Amino acid sequence: SKFHMDINKIFPFLNNEDATISGKAIFNEMCVLCHGLYGKGNGEAGATLDKKPANFHTIDVINETDGAIFWKITNGKAHMSNYSELLSDEQRWKLVNYIRELEKPSRK
Repeated sequence: SKFHMDINKIFPFLNNEDATISGKAIFNEMCVLCHGLYGKGNGEAGATLDKKPANFHTIDVINETDGAIFWKITNGKAHMSNYSELLSDEQRWKLVNYIRELEKPSRK
């Protein structure tokens, strides 16, 4: 299935600082309204939803594979829209990089 394929995809920007910086710019433009500045799920628009946006600092998200996060950005989940049309594969992988950066303990 497509889901299985994406999860096993090799993460193209692992430890790539430039990709993380690009991911931050994309995050601040596309994601911050719902997920909040630090990815805690507390953005202004997200506060109005009955199912709150993901908090990237929870153990559930931290334990997800990079491919699973990429899949959710691509296909959407619950109230989250899919971004397969708005963002390229490369941009979505860069977002994964930045989400992983946000999860680091120094960012909490």
